[in-house]
Amino acid sequence: MRTPSSSPVHPPFRTQALAWCAILGASLFLLATSGPIQAQDAEPAEPAKPAKPAGPAKPAEEAKPGQADKEERRAARKKKKEENRATRKAKEEGRPLAPDAPAAQALAGTFNVPPRYASDGTVRLVYSFKDLAEKGDFLLKGFDAAEAVVGGGRGRKSRRRAARQQGKGKGKNIRFELAAGSRGALMLHKLYLEDAFTITATVHIVRGTKRSDLVFFVGKGGARFGSQPVVKRGSSFKPVAKSAVDREVFAAGEQVKVEMIGKDGVLTTKLNGVTVASTKKLRGKLDGKFGLYVSGMVIQIHQLEIKGRVDARKMKLPKK
Repeated sequence: MRTPSSSPVHPPFRTQALAWCAILGASLFLLATSGPIQAQDAEPAEPAKPAKPAGPAKPAEEAKPGQADKEERRAARKKKKEENRATRKAKEEGRPLAPDAPAAQALAGTFNVPPRYASDGTVRLVYSFKDLAEKGDFLLKGFDAAEAVVGGGRGRKSRRRAARQQGKGKGKNIRFELAAGSRGALMLHKLYLEDAFTITATVHIVRGTKRSDLVFFVGKGGARFGSQPVVKRGSSFKPVAKSAVDREVFAAGEQVKVEMIGKDGVLTTKLNGVTVASTKKLRGKLDGKFGLYVSGMVIQIHQLEIKGRVDARKMKLPKK
């Protein structure tokens, strides 16, 4: 017969439970005592430095004495120089200027560039797009973009540089960029011309396709890519003769000087000084406004000159 042991025997699960309780109690003791010890060992934080008193505000930079007068004199000299150049050129062309004529005074308040009005009833307008206001002389319809850029660059940086230079009325590489989709877009000047004019435009095509279209026109007559005479019928331009369109001269983004001359019902066009087309089939179609039709391309205009006899009746000019 077995006799009971002097020491009690615990089941296994009870032994494990007691062991876990002992471990948990030791952990809680260590956590409770570690906080104060670490706090005692930590170095005391440095006191915050007092803020320095704000000094007196810097005075705004004042303009140098005479700076405004100097800029005004420079602008006046530049304007006088341009007037003298225009006067000399008009005399060479046999059309002396008449700035005091009633028609000249009326036109001066119509355009955002000086209208060099001559005694023979002709006017000369030159657009370099260095001034923000020059864009206001044109009706721009259907373009995805129509804005000034600097050089051949595109994007926001180029547009910002152009805007800064335009605001100051200066800039050597400013160009007026037009972007049009496949539906086409129209740039139309506000001046009415009779069928005696010379349009000179320096342009280059930035991007285009084989389906792109470009027409320079006055009234209802013009030239596709400056080489194929066309007439406006409805909303499109149709060739008036079986002649090819010269697109090669515009290839590779080269600058092209396009001249369109209307005289006595005859339209003559030149590309880079070389005559490429001449037709009498547009007689009676060459009076009206100058315009540019653009489709499926991005084109930049470097300079545009409009010279011709003003239609005094449509422009409602006073009689001499």
